[in-house]
Amino acid sequence: MITALLFCLSLSGAFDISLAPDQPMPFIYVDDPLIIEFSSDADAEVEGRLLFRAAADGAETECRLDKMLVRGGTEYWYAVHNAPENRGLFYLNAELTVNGEAMQFERRYCRIDRPAALTSLPIYAHCGGEENTCPVVALRNVGINTLRVEANNAALPAIAQRAAAEEVHLLLVVPASGMAETLESIKPVVQSSCEHILRFEVVYDPSKAESARAAELIRETGCPAGISFVVNNAAAFAALLGQNSTLPLRHVSLAGDVWPAASEVRRIRQMAVLQGLEGLNIHVICPAWHPKSQQSYAEFLQRFFEYKAEGAGSLGINAALIADDMGTQEMMAWLNGLSLRCKAGTYVGTLAAKDGKSTMLFRTGASWLAVIFGSEKQSAGLALSVDGSLNLELSDAFGNPLPVPEIKEGKLPLNTGTMPLYLTGDGGVILGDVALQQAARLSSEFLAKKEITDALPPEFSQLVKTIGAEPKGAGCRLRFMELLRYLPGLEEALGFRTLPRQVVVPALMLIVDLARSLAVIEEDRAELFVEPLPDIMSKTEELQSLYLTASSGSSRTRERSDWILSEVRRLLEEAETLEKTGRKIEATAVAQIAYWRAQCLKPASQAETVLDTGPLEPLVLPGEAPAEAATVPVPVELPPVKPEEAVKEQAAPQAETPQKEEAAKADKKAEPEKKEEAKEEKVERNAAGDIVYSVKKGDNPYLIAQKYGVSLDDLLKWNKLTKKSRLSIGQKLIIKKK
Repeated sequence: MITALLFCLSLSGAFDISLAPDQPMPFIYVDDPLIIEFSSDADAEVEGRLLFRAAADGAETECRLDKMLVRGGTEYWYAVHNAPENRGLFYLNAELTVNGEAMQFERRYCRIDRPAALTSLPIYAHCGGEENTCPVVALRNVGINTLRVEANNAALPAIAQRAAAEEVHLLLVVPASGMAETLESIKPVVQSSCEHILRFEVVYDPSKAESARAAELIRETGCPAGISFVVNNAAAFAALLGQNSTLPLRHVSLAGDVWPAASEVRRIRQMAVLQGLEGLNIHVICPAWHPKSQQSYAEFLQRFFEYKAEGAGSLGINAALIADDMGTQEMMAWLNGLSLRCKAGTYVGTLAAKDGKSTMLFRTGASWLAVIFGSEKQSAGLALSVDGSLNLELSDAFGNPLPVPEIKEGKLPLNTGTMPLYLTGDGGVILGDVALQQAARLSSEFLAKKEITDALPPEFSQLVKTIGAEPKGAGCRLRFMELLRYLPGLEEALGFRTLPRQVVVPALMLIVDLARSLAVIEEDRAELFVEPLPDIMSKTEELQSLYLTASSGSSRTRERSDWILSEVRRLLEEAETLEKTGRKIEATAVAQIAYWRAQCLKPASQAETVLDTGPLEPLVLPGEAPAEAATVPVPVELPPVKPEEAVKEQAAPQAETPQKEEAAKADKKAEPEKKEEAKEEKVERNAAGDIVYSVKKGDNPYLIAQKYGVSLDDLLKWNKLTKKSRLSIGQKLIIKKK
């Protein structure tokens, strides 16, 4: 621990105090007393007062220190039981009398929660100096487990060794200039610390030829960690895509001297999706940012949640903001509160209110987190609809619990100032209220893009308009199902280039996002679906299995269909979680989204026959006019959606393309022959008399189980498979004797 030494001429030796001697730096767990260590070279009688001041609001607390004897050459620990118990950063002014001489000491410390109570944060810390400027222990104590270090940092070997000892991940920043030499020089560190390296961050410079060879050069180090390209804005990302169409992009880091607007993250995501990079992880970092006031910290929290709402993967800050050679910093207290309360992950929407206040809602299953931001000026507050919500808990930005006001007519009145508040709960109407606003916003923003809507069937645009105007009105279930049925047709239009990506991809994104909001609204309507959840999930799993056993081609041609498969699995897992938390109607609605997403696997996998392998078209940033007037595509016909079929909630047949019609005719001709072969198929058995089935093209566990009259669960158990397992042609499966 670093402490300032104060030498007193009137004493025969030095006298000093330090805080939290049982910790590597001055932070105190919320359930521990504050310990002050007194040390003196000579015997000293000590008394005085301790004045505590909270950094957040300036609140002061005073404690008396009764006379005590500190023996020379020893350390005396004193537990201060009347110190402030709240979480946060505190300044201590110790006014002491030591052997009759007045002395004054100023110290600071953070009161935080134990790591076991915290959630791992999607935040990483940038270390720009020597080993002692990288507070690894402090990072772990506020839920941060990733450290970003420049590859040419002379202290990298020591930092990497320390990170490995504390089980902290590393991000290695590789410069654009001299990339090959830098990677060669750090190869020993990379090879010894490879298991702790999360990814390499390559600074993109279009003028440097090495940028295009980054993946190749990094692979030569022998470490298979991921790669992220560092850009400073969306325009630079567009240049990266345009000049390097074959780069294996999985991550991109948006870095700058100031925090970018959240819309910049959205623009990068839109461009990535238009180029088929739906799974791109976007990270945002601003190592140069330093807060100048309490309001700066509050603005940081708002940026964090705004980036998260736009789909950013993680956020990077300077490690010195958490702790430095002077001790702990106030950011440690803010991150502690964030790590303590930020347990709900999926963005639901934002409730706008008067006076500049807004409430952002995130959720996991039925549990939700409302982050309430005040305006720059103090104001009376707002009222949130929490009717039906359970387990309400309110806390300040540091995680300190606050009393929950009395609910009046289903609304919770909250007095907000400039500091954020965290409100958590389970269920209730708040989810539906935010989803209603989100549905209206999504519809309005999409319909404003005339270059997209003019290329789509007018029936689709009218459907989106009606949903935005009446997301909870009569016939909303019909419109929900009708919306989902556009997914396969649009996916086919994308794969066979009957519509440009700039039209199809935003429409696909709208359908999924809008349908997800409608699923929340369906739960509030409390009207059960005709088709039960298990049936929908079984049909969806069957479509997954059909894709897995029939898919072929290179990994590049399967990129989109494999990504769709991952989305289907994510949605099914979400549906299962929702069912367990009692939100059965929303779970069924989410399963319907998964089913219609799975219907897209077939057209997506067939798209490789018309895959465009030519150069990328120049990108136009969303919201900017192209250099030349774009030609408005003629609206194409999508597979018709029949209202009566939507009411029944049954799968609508997909429209056949000429290629698919030919394939269907060929399949029909071959069908009798297949049936004949099936009759002559010999049944193989093992020594126990169990059937040994050899997997054929088009097989999936669901169909095999049906064929032999056994349950899907039994078949999976007998063969040590899961619902996500891939079957390969020729694989042997055991069907036990009944």
